[in-house]
Amino acid sequence: IAGPWERIYHVHVQKTGGTTLNHAFCALAFEPDRIDVAETFDSDVLPEEMYPGRAVQMRVHRSPDRSFEGNGLRLVAFDAGEIERGRYFYAWSHVPYHRLRLPPGTFTFTCLRDPVARALSRFQMLRDLRRRGKLTHYGQEDLAPMIDEGLAAFVERYDRTLLLHQLSTFSAGLDPEEAAEHVARLDAVLFTESLGSDAARLARTLGIELELVHAKRSPEPSEPDPASRRRLREVLEPEYRLLELVRARRSVP
Repeated sequence: IAGPWERIYHVHVQKTGGTTLNHAFCALAFEPDRIDVAETFDSDVLPEEMYPGRAVQMRVHRSPDRSFEGNGLRLVAFDAGEIERGRYFYAWSHVPYHRLRLPPGTFTFTCLRDPVARALSRFQMLRDLRRRGKLTHYGQEDLAPMIDEGLAAFVERYDRTLLLHQLSTFSAGLDPEEAAEHVARLDAVLFTESLGSDAARLARTLGIELELVHAKRSPEPSEPDPASRRRLREVLEPEYRLLELVRARRSVP
């Protein structure tokens, strides 16, 4: 890693393109003589959805300690204690940033997204899991009645820390000012809407090569009814305030 950095940590906010970034970093640890990409995946995965970075990430997820080492690079996911110990090249998790105490020399970054677009993507993903009978697999079968009722029910009843996941990741009290202060401590902030160019800039900063292969995405969400969209926009107003503060502090248009 270029510069004074000893490791990299990704504050992974759900439905922002973070999985694509994780795959790019995981690909750096891919060793073709150790991993058969095709044999890594279940039979329902399409060939075009099988690629080295995703295969390595699957190894991380399936490991008892959520780690994997390849090409001399150790990857860690989700384990807050291990992430705080710092024995890795790259790590990621959904653990709220304000709860972590990362060691010195850790390069930190996150990716943020238009709040309404992110929330609609989350709803579409849950609806797609429901359609395919996969909610139980992900431990979210209790969401089925809400999903069946539609977007209006999702907006009113979905866990607020998940609906406003960008905000809750950086502020326990869902305070945009506090969250913006925490985001300001990161070494880089990427945006879904400019992910390609932002990732290229990140790679140059770190002195590494990153190739983005866009992860499988949920089907494009249907246009919500105007009343539900207005209500969703109203509920997500604190996140829009957060993005406004983040962009202002980083001089991002």
